[in-house]
Amino acid sequence: MALAASYVRPDPSQPLRGLLELRDGADQIADGFDERRLTLEVNGGNVSQPPSRRAPGLYGFEVTAPPGSGGREMHLALRFDGKLLASRTVPIGVDRWVAEGDPVARGGCNLGPTARGGWLIGLALMGALRLRRRYIDTK
Repeated sequence: MALAASYVRPDPSQPLRGLLELRDGADQIADGFDERRLTLEVNGGNVSQPPSRRAPGLYGFEVTAPPGSGGREMHLALRFDGKLLASRTVPIGVDRWVAEGDPVARGGCNLGPTARGGWLIGLALMGALRLRRRYIDTK
């Protein structure tokens, strides 16, 4: 089971695509069977496109996570005749950094009340200096 990304977004309009390469016990391409024997189970999301044959032994699928599911996980299980072939767990998040860990805010600039207060004082001082200069120039 190969996935297009290491996470899935909590947005049904942005599916996570995947490919399934099916091989038998002798490592030969498995093909020519009734596709209904192959099922993809999803816990924590939905199958938006069930596995469909793309080439001999190669199947594609799409899954989605519902809105508001960020911070959770989606579990995928591929079964053939009810027997588990492969499984994956994928984090759900708006981007890779949020999905795979805790984002850390550091660096940048501070525009909090303290920083804005400093700017206002600076602007007030500049205005006072301009007025003083005009007053001196008029004398």
